[in-house]
Amino acid sequence: MSTHHSSVSRPVVAYPEHRLSLAGMLTLARELYGHARHFRAIERMISNTQIAERRFALPLEQIGKQAGLAERTRLYMEHARPLARGVIEDALNEAALMPADIDLIITSSCTSFVMPSLDAYLINDLGFPPTTRRLPIAQLGCVAGVSALLMANDYCRAYPEARVLVVAVELSSLCFFPEHDDLTSAVCASIFGDGAMACVVSGAAHDGSGLRLGEGMSYTMPDSEHYIRYEVGDGGFHLTLDRGVMHSIPKIAPTIQDFVRSRGVEALDFVVAHTGGRRILDGIVSSLGIDERLVGQSRASLREVGNTASVSVFDVLRRAFDNERPELVERPNHGIVVAFGPGFTMALLEATWA
Repeated sequence: MSTHHSSVSRPVVAYPEHRLSLAGMLTLARELYGHARHFRAIERMISNTQIAERRFALPLEQIGKQAGLAERTRLYMEHARPLARGVIEDALNEAALMPADIDLIITSSCTSFVMPSLDAYLINDLGFPPTTRRLPIAQLGCVAGVSALLMANDYCRAYPEARVLVVAVELSSLCFFPEHDDLTSAVCASIFGDGAMACVVSGAAHDGSGLRLGEGMSYTMPDSEHYIRYEVGDGGFHLTLDRGVMHSIPKIAPTIQDFVRSRGVEALDFVVAHTGGRRILDGIVSSLGIDERLVGQSRASLREVGNTASVSVFDVLRRAFDNERPELVERPNHGIVVAFGPGFTMALLEATWA
């Protein structure tokens, strides 16, 4: 690994107050999809998600009742700004930093689109210097979390004195349309949740404790644009999935293995993988030939909060900070941070605990 490393602070993650349990989801599914000829398949699929609970910005009775895109966008700003403010303040406090210490803000969110982007509001809300650089990421979906780390890492390796604030905010519940009763729409409705995250990536000139990042890569699978996409209508952004997503990991695994071997790593000591879903995590284990325990934090995150898009990999990383780092930091260790998203795209970083 290059000595020009950057390091990531422990992420701060926050979730809205409204909760939906698996039992509640099954009840809701009967109300929404009970008439569908494939309802038994939907019910079985929801039960197999292994998601015990998810969190939402809106009360359950209000989700999916918005009249159109304007109303959904208004609600996004109403809830995203305070969620983002809270995690940023806590992340800066945890890193003992002030807004003036941040050189660049990278903000990821795919569940609404506003201009100016959310980071412009946050600069004013929290008193960041007007010279703070901004990089919003809006269309990378779940992979945006690791893509943001890739960009922050590149920036800090170019400017070792730099500090980059990475922020992710996702309100997936604002992309729910109950009138769509097809199987893939039901899949999306049953796995995605809301949340927010902030962490700091620091260049080599600063304390290198935390998760140390090395080389990274991005890979977009040819002819896979249809795997994960939005159908854009007057009502808003409706997420659709293709069956090919479920078979994507075996196709992309050789690229991961080649990358790991090219870094001189024989075996992975840890894996921080975004919570794409049970089938995605199963594919990571089987296709990479790794021990099931390496995705334990991802399984726990999926079970407790569902898939929170670009936030999810940071929830897994927070759990790894708390549960895995103490065991690994005292010896040589090698791992990866990885996520998948629309395109079909993978973002990947090598990492070590320091």
